[in-house]
Amino acid sequence: MALSADVIYESASDQIQSVPAVNGDVLYAGALIAIDSAGYAAPWADTTNYNFIGVCMKQVTGDTSASPVPEANVNTSGMILKKATIGNASSQTDVGILCYATDDNTFTLSSTSNVNAIGRVSRWYSSTTCDIDLFTPTEYMALQF
Repeated sequence: MALSADVIYESASDQIQSVPAVNGDVLYAGALIAIDSAGYAAPWADTTNYNFIGVCMKQVTGDTSASPVPEANVNTSGMILKKATIGNASSQTDVGILCYATDDNTFTLSSTSNVNAIGRVSRWYSSTTCDIDLFTPTEYMALQF
């Protein structure tokens, strides 16, 4: 039905999302975070049905029997990780290449088995040191099609 009066919606930040943490796992500040197949925030891994959402902002331990369930605060803005180590990066020609992660803090330019790229190399410094321009959750989901 069309509005006939003002409606003020409750809203949330478009950069920080709170998601209940998966039971028994510790999500560390700075860790890459996935939404698992049950809808919980989990440390990133090369796991089927994991969807990348961003970087954990504060350590939390999941306990789904708690009330309320502890939540992970996740930066979903597509932030740039400055001077990250990418194991197989080697030169300026890596800029623009897709970046993958095998766990919550291990980056590679090699595709993984079960998940898509989490970002792209946006700057190369030297050796394996690069900036990674992370994808937003929407950009990550777009890679699936």
